[in-house]
Amino acid sequence: MPLNNIWMFIVIFHIRIDQTSADGLDQNQLDTLAETLKIEVRVIDNLRREATNHIVRTTLRNDGSEPIPASGWRLYFHSMLLVYPDVFPKNMTKELDVEQVRVGMVQGDLYFLEPMSGFKPLPAGSARNYNIVVSLWAVQRTDFMPLWYVTSTNVTVQQRVVRSTSSFDLEYVTDFDDVRQWKRWRGDRYNPFTPQERAERLAYDDSNIVIIPTPKSLQIDLQKPMTSFNTSWKVFAEDNIFNDTALYITG
Repeated sequence: MPLNNIWMFIVIFHIRIDQTSADGLDQNQLDTLAETLKIEVRVIDNLRREATNHIVRTTLRNDGSEPIPASGWRLYFHSMLLVYPDVFPKNMTKELDVEQVRVGMVQGDLYFLEPMSGFKPLPAGSARNYNIVVSLWAVQRTDFMPLWYVTSTNVTVQQRVVRSTSSFDLEYVTDFDDVRQWKRWRGDRYNPFTPQERAERLAYDDSNIVIIPTPKSLQIDLQKPMTSFNTSWKVFAEDNIFNDTALYITG
């Protein structure tokens, strides 16, 4: 190949890279997306597959004033449980043809969701639901993880955390108010305590026992050591595992 043709190939190659990179969201667009994308997840059913997997409905709502584009962005999230256990990790992507989105596994507990060909821009004020299959069960907010983030296909744009998932209170996870949500399998005997049951279990009785760490009163004698124990009770340790600890507590 003549030298001038080689240089022409290199120039064309770089131009194509730049054009692909420019198709992604710019920094302002991605910042806006991170601020206005409202994510909500809700466990739909733990019981349908009898502790094998459960369904999590992921809702993306556009609280901004402009449509969310049909391409140029990717949404990342963490899951402690394997997503699409019949697919991952043998295959690294799962295409939802009806919803026109692709779910991918990066590695470990990191996954992504991105629009694929045919995805329609999400208008301002609109929302879409995506039912995602996850292994085993989820019965409480702490089965989910915060700090979802969005990236642009333009590699020069910095990723941003989605604000609606930034709280460690996990407010983006809806309440577990249905038996299919709080039971892990059909034979699970657990039911959440009602407010009345909790009040009865935690009722304070000053003639019985003090609930700690909230004592009703506290008196300190500065003339005595700060650490003291009532030695009228005994500590038993098996197999010499906690002998040192028991000796310290009873000494």
